[in-house]
Amino acid sequence: MRWPFLVPGRLRANSVCAIADVESGGVGFAIAELSHTRQEPVRILAYERAVLPHGERGARHTASASLGLLSRVGARVLHSFAVSQAAQKHGHVASAHVILRAPWYSSETHRNDSVYPKAQAIRQRTITELAEQAIRESAGSSLPFESAVLRVLLNGYPTGKPIGKSAVELSVITLSSHSSAKMNARAHTAVSSLLPGRDVRVHSGMRASLAALHEILTRTNTFTIMIVGADMTECIVVRKDEVSQHVRIPFGTSAVIRELSGANGLPDETEHLFKAAFIDGEDSKATSALREKLARAEIEYASRFGAALGSLAERRRLPNECVLITHPFFAPWLETFVTRIDFSPFTVTTHPFNVEVLQNAHVAHAVAWSEDTPPDVAISLAALFVRAYVGK
Repeated sequence: MRWPFLVPGRLRANSVCAIADVESGGVGFAIAELSHTRQEPVRILAYERAVLPHGERGARHTASASLGLLSRVGARVLHSFAVSQAAQKHGHVASAHVILRAPWYSSETHRNDSVYPKAQAIRQRTITELAEQAIRESAGSSLPFESAVLRVLLNGYPTGKPIGKSAVELSVITLSSHSSAKMNARAHTAVSSLLPGRDVRVHSGMRASLAALHEILTRTNTFTIMIVGADMTECIVVRKDEVSQHVRIPFGTSAVIRELSGANGLPDETEHLFKAAFIDGEDSKATSALREKLARAEIEYASRFGAALGSLAERRRLPNECVLITHPFFAPWLETFVTRIDFSPFTVTTHPFNVEVLQNAHVAHAVAWSEDTPPDVAISLAALFVRAYVGK
């Protein structure tokens, strides 16, 4: 059996595609123009993100409700694009890509090494065979729905262009992702029904995030990633470009909304107060009361994070560099929250995490949003991944 491997290349022409970002309790949907060269940014032409009301969530119903939300949001975005000048200028949607976020998938990395008696030229077939062997040996009876080569090392050093080079030692790091066949098929069907006749591909959130972060974070290859969604946080530990550990924490931004406003969502006045307290830094009786209320809830949040990260650190201490990915509205509070928790017993240096919030500034050179649309970092990362995938 052959798996699709990620080999970034050059897009032959500008193309328009749909990108669906499906998490537990929330959905993002965008129409993007993929530039034919990497010197031009991906352009987001239409976009919407929505979160499920608290009453529609639950272990048995969240998947169905999220897919229903995907259909509704996708239909609105496609209609908005169809009647816009952008559609007349850029043409129809040619394909679609669905990114499944936690908890709808699981991923693992594999490394396979080959040492030769003497230096020999590396061929694509050799890399593919090593990758397939590693995945096949670890998969058992459950084949992944997606696999990709993350890194190739020649004589111990990573290289982006290994084909034709000579080496005595070849190492291939691959990522394989699994999801329930039912969830995968239902997500595919939901988007296919919106775009009949188009090619629809389903990808794992880890693959999309790692591919995009590799393009953005060039200063380091060892870090801890925290992706905070509506209902769940995914922590991924990357060491020398290889995923070594990951864990999921039952906490998301919806917990903050429930704490502040109950099950009916965040009222406008509370939203403005939250912004004043944590984004604008306003100091008043009202903002102080809100901070105190959230501080009491943080004790439980910190306990969940501590238990999860402590379990990872039992095996090996965590990198201090921490990349935080979440909705921009909650980012300032989350950055303070993660920085304030004493994670020093779990880190390599025994110092707290050095937290960097992934913001639009990190991707503005590669993903262009219209001035009247607040950028969505998760969609930006997905768009960068799709450009690399389509350009293979």
